[in-house]
Amino acid sequence: MKRLLYEWLLRLHPAGFRDRFADEMMLNFEEAEQSKMAAGLFGDCVVSLLRQWLLRWGWWKLVPAIFCACLQVMALSLHVHLRPRPFTANAPVSLGYLVMTVAAMTVLVTVMTAICVRNFTARRLDGRSRTKRSAA
Repeated sequence: MKRLLYEWLLRLHPAGFRDRFADEMMLNFEEAEQSKMAAGLFGDCVVSLLRQWLLRWGWWKLVPAIFCACLQVMALSLHVHLRPRPFTANAPVSLGYLVMTVAAMTVLVTVMTAICVRNFTARRLDGRSRTKRSAA
């Protein structure tokens, strides 16, 4: 069971990394499994997976940018909501700003997810077409 989980974690790595290091990582796991030290390699594999997809992938820079944009929209809506005003029924206006903030964040996250999925799919398809060309 541990071996299948480790193989699955290795398959989640980018193709270039897998081609270069998967065999070595699997051999290390098999050796560690025999000496009952395989638990530490799971953590190492997860850290490697995060590093490969987040740090070596150029689109990760959009995530903090979108997060900061959402924080700015929320700060603006809170500023408008908390500013002193004469006593009137402004609850619908405040609710409108809250709804607008949530809608903007939803749109930004949806667009970011669509871009990420499109690029991930394109890379996988490009890697498969290269593999088929080299096999032929």
